[in-house]
Amino acid sequence: MEDTDATPPSLAENVRKIQEAFESVGIIFIAENGEGPGVRLKKQRPDEGARPQQLTSENDT
Repeated sequence: MEDTDATPPSLAENVRKIQEAFESVGIIFIAENGEGPGVRLKKQRPDEGARPQQLTSENDT
């Protein structure tokens, strides 16, 4: 997949699935902004639930 600057047609569906998988766990794809494209983690809002380190059997729902 990294051998070309463009997405090979046969791999377009694979690339889409990979991006969807990353986005489903909070990774955001950033478009070109003068310094190149990139990724970052989505900021978690306080109302989005407990962080993993805050989970206990007492607050399990």
